Amino acid sequence: MNPSQNLKFSTMFYRTAFMLALLLGIGDMFGFWPSTRLLVDTHIIAGLLFLGSVWVLATKVSKTTPRASGPLWAALFMILVGAVIALFMNISGNLLGILHLVLMLIAMGMVEMGVARAKRRAASA
Repeated sequence: MNPSQNLKFSTMFYRTAFMLALLLGIGDMFGFWPSTRLLVDTHIIAGLLFLGSVWVLATKVSKTTPRASGPLWAALFMILVGAVIALFMNISGNLLGILHLVLMLIAMGMVEMGVARAKRRAASA
């Protein structure tokens, strides 16, 4: 199986989890809908699914193309920092919420960069 085909499911899964967490988080942060426990829990679960799928993706990429996995491991670090902010600090204020959002957007960009680099290396090999 081609390594880029092997990454297809993982990339679609983390993109879906990211979009769900992003929409729920922005909606809660800016008051687009009332903050209920169900929406907050769904946001947290989507974030954890995003974290887990990036972890799986980073290990898959590092097995096939070790040099391409650097951005993915850096993205995992950014996601873990964002999770620490979310879990151990009260995000009821917008400043920490925006910091959490910025960290997740940076992490998503780094994940996309690592996946694109891995696909390029797999295609050239």
